[in-house]
Amino acid sequence: MAYPIQCNAGFPMPLVAGKYEIVGFTAEVETATLDSQIAFFDDRTIKNEDSFGKLISVADIYTTKTLLIDLKNTGVAGGEGNLTYEFSEPIKVRNGISIAAQNVKGGSICLYRR
Repeated sequence: MAYPIQCNAGFPMPLVAGKYEIVGFTAEVETATLDSQIAFFDDRTIKNEDSFGKLISVADIYTTKTLLIDLKNTGVAGGEGNLTYEFSEPIKVRNGISIAAQNVKGGSICLYRR
């Protein structure tokens, strides 16, 4: 069974510290006709369990962190309105998750862990 990572109030909060396994994610695209992208990182700059991950610029995806997944969706009129992915095997996170996103609705990202 997979559960979305949440804050204490129960809202989806994928920017968290700690060791866990992720099994997939969903995110809603802002505008389906434009290109969208989401990337998750195992962020070594997170120092302890009380820290949170960060929002990272899409321009810095390949230079700063340990990239776990980078999913891109080409915008097409009438195309898919969601970015979703379910990993065939869980991915272990050692430090915590930071994300980079482009053309994704704020608050719509759900990162699922087991």
